[in-house]
Amino acid sequence: MRLFCAGKKGMDDIIQHLKNILNIGVLNVNSKQLFQMALQIEKPCFIEKIEFDESKTLHIYMKYERLSKFPCPVCGTPSPVYDSTERTWRHLNFFQYETYIHAPIPRVKCPKDGIKVKEVSMDMSKSFQKGAKGRFEKAKIMFDHFHVTKILKKALDDTRKSEMAEHGRLLKKSKYVILKRPENLRESEKEKLNMILSSESKIAQVYKLIALFENIWKYSRKAWAGLYFSRWYELVQESGIEQLKKAADSIKRHIHGILDAIVSNRNNAFLEGLNNKIRTAMRRAFGFKKLENLMAIIYLIANDQVSEFLPTLL
Repeated sequence: MRLFCAGKKGMDDIIQHLKNILNIGVLNVNSKQLFQMALQIEKPCFIEKIEFDESKTLHIYMKYERLSKFPCPVCGTPSPVYDSTERTWRHLNFFQYETYIHAPIPRVKCPKDGIKVKEVSMDMSKSFQKGAKGRFEKAKIMFDHFHVTKILKKALDDTRKSEMAEHGRLLKKSKYVILKRPENLRESEKEKLNMILSSESKIAQVYKLIALFENIWKYSRKAWAGLYFSRWYELVQESGIEQLKKAADSIKRHIHGILDAIVSNRNNAFLEGLNNKIRTAMRRAFGFKKLENLMAIIYLIANDQVSEFLPTLL
């Protein structure tokens, strides 16, 4: 980012203000050292560069010394860095100038505890599970509400398709009526749903059994949630509806990860929703010739969602 004349003057003003506040006077201290003193940055971290752009925004870029060690988050043992992720924080203004700090966040490999990832929330795909177990041997693999609901909704829609021959008139244009959340239905859709649920069709049974399953997410104890699932699974088997039995069997195979997700209350809803928005944008644009254009549209559609998750230093 090139420094413009106006930016240089603004930077000079900031540096002079800092010298006055820190009572440095005429000592030969460069701007990086000055900001390190103001921000109380200690070794092994240091300021790599400082930029002041034409919009009068101050950017401070930090690094840590090569071969640095940081405390293990579990036992506190100084440990080598194996990876880092770049982060940006909105800092309090330096005087009237908006300020951002950019820094790599190190992840360490402790000689005692290794790489510590406690929980991984994910899709039920075998390849995903294999990759996660290979990378994070001691982590709990969990399957959240979003992915379980996806399996059940597929069973619901598959049942609808199989019932079209016998209940075609009743189920005409019913796909989104049965797949939507009840609170999002319009009045006409609610009437349609009530007609379906009052019928003796398999789709009505499946809808009601899936609604019963949703109660499992209200439990806070793993044992009670497990007992509830066992009873629900029995009801599904008694129904004899193949599409739902298949979904219930899939859930049963992953039940330990689902119960762990219920207790820990972890979910991927935010990331999945963001991913769907990005895919929709790509479809509408029929692809992007340049990566820069794709990134620009991602920032545009995701800005409201992402901004609330950015950390701020106070």
